[in-house]
Amino acid sequence: MSKIIVLQNVVRNIKELNTRSLENTKNALVRLEVKSKGTRFENLVKYWKTLYMDYKDVAVDIVKESRERPLKTVSILTILSSVFYCAKHNPSLISYRENIISAKNKLLLVHPTTQNVNTALHLKRVENYFNRGCIRRLNLGIVSLIWADYYSDSCSSSQAKCKYLQMKYSDMKDHVIDVGFLDYWWFLSDIMENYDLNY
Repeated sequence: MSKIIVLQNVVRNIKELNTRSLENTKNALVRLEVKSKGTRFENLVKYWKTLYMDYKDVAVDIVKESRERPLKTVSILTILSSVFYCAKHNPSLISYRENIISAKNKLLLVHPTTQNVNTALHLKRVENYFNRGCIRRLNLGIVSLIWADYYSDSCSSSQAKCKYLQMKYSDMKDHVIDVGFLDYWWFLSDIMENYDLNY
């Protein structure tokens, strides 16, 4: 019997402690609100509250519209996931260099008299650009362009550093060597298709 009374007292004390701490928290919040009126802190709190409400309204509207138009939602999600996949599999300059080395190794296994002349010249030209340090990669998010610049990054001549003598975007189309998309270099694979004349 005494254990039950002790347990009841403990439960009552815990309830009183909880109500007191809740009242203290409410009083502290009220004091903080009164103290911060007209200050930067109040403006900051208002800003975050309105920002939260705006984003909450947008999220609710998106969910409501996606339920009303499921076909539009599926098409938008498909496009976004496709773009994300393409961006994730956008090839790098290192990948291009590895593919060039692999292509040169394949070409070396073929006798020079049976090599495709265009393939050999293209690979030699790209290798010269790499040796000079003129190869650049332009990342367009889902597509990469490999192009050859006039000068190396390490070149310190006046022509290389003058901004008026740099390559213009209109001239760049003539200097594009390859296009990378979905972990694949399209021009290189096209030129390597018939690298062996006997095959």
